Amino acid sequence: SCDVLKDVDQVLIEIHPGNVHTIFSWFACCNMLLYSKEPNIWGCSGKHCGEYSFISANFAYKEYMASR
Repeated sequence: SCDVLKDVDQVLIEIHPGNVHTIFSWFACCNMLLYSKEPNIWGCSGKHCGEYSFISANFAYKEYMASR
């Protein structure tokens, strides 16, 4: 359920090999946008793990409008 993210503006996670499609689909359904990704070069042999940053679409819009 997306209720766990109702008061969350940003999420930073590290994902290990597996079904990442399920994770990305869930964030998308919860109105969270991927805004940054990079490999974790210190772990998982330098290529199997990734660090991802998601931001709430509502929060991103509010911040954008406040900066104008």
